[in-house]
Amino acid sequence: MIVKFDNFLNEKAQVVFPHAEDGSRVAKFTVVASPTSLNNMIRFIAASSKDLDQLDGVSRGVIEDAIIKYANKQFRDITFVPVKYDQGAGYGIKIDLGPIMKKLNK
Repeated sequence: MIVKFDNFLNEKAQVVFPHAEDGSRVAKFTVVASPTSLNNMIRFIAASSKDLDQLDGVSRGVIEDAIIKYANKQFRDITFVPVKYDQGAGYGIKIDLGPIMKKLNK
């Protein structure tokens, strides 16, 4: 799996993810986040209708796993988790605050 980000916020992210029928597929995502938001959410939204077509037939779990794997690989001290029961557009991830809280409570 290859994911490439030039800038983590408000840029295009190219995600390559496995697809059982025809090997790997590539889709570009627009990555958006509000640094001042209280919900700490980063959202990956298909960059175009062509990219949305690439996601057709691929389970949400596979796409989320590819996004999480990339984000966790980019930051050594920060862990990302998918947003459960996400009703918004695209795919939401959040920073796992558990390890941060543990460190701050020492």
